[in-house]
Amino acid sequence: MVWCAIGLGSNIGPRAQHLRAAVHALIDTIPHSQLRLSALFETHPWEGASGGPFLNAALALETEQDPHAVHAILQEIEMQQGRTRPFRNAPRSLDLDLLFWGETQLNTPNLTLPHPRLSKRWFVLAPLLQLDLSFRDPQTGLSLQAMAKELAQEQAPSDVICRDQIPWDSKE
Repeated sequence: MVWCAIGLGSNIGPRAQHLRAAVHALIDTIPHSQLRLSALFETHPWEGASGGPFLNAALALETEQDPHAVHAILQEIEMQQGRTRPFRNAPRSLDLDLLFWGETQLNTPNLTLPHPRLSKRWFVLAPLLQLDLSFRDPQTGLSLQAMAKELAQEQAPSDVICRDQIPWDSKE
């Protein structure tokens, strides 16, 4: 069994509903023995992404599945929730990213693990930090906490707001 982490985001439509549907689909589709789910975080679009504010979260599963199989499941769930890719950084009903797979290092045309920008994005790190995972980047040896400390020296996390008052069953 290995812990894997998935980043979830949505910035169009009923954002919380899209994320909730994704969580239910992930739970139903990926065999797992344990699961951890963060609160919702609201963030501004980043790296030229268009559209309104994002709701973001992180989910971690302990599973025996293959990372490529899980990646395919993520893409299928995105499509089921109406994700289209008309242009780079287009607004999205649902964005699911496989962030890490234990300490596996993988670099294929379709999947890179750990996610190459994991340590540079507050909207990814803030939800992950809530999950109390012992992940260390296999290339740098940095823990999630150390990544956050380094990132804080480059940019403030002020645009990432925990929205734990938005329940997972919100119609928002």
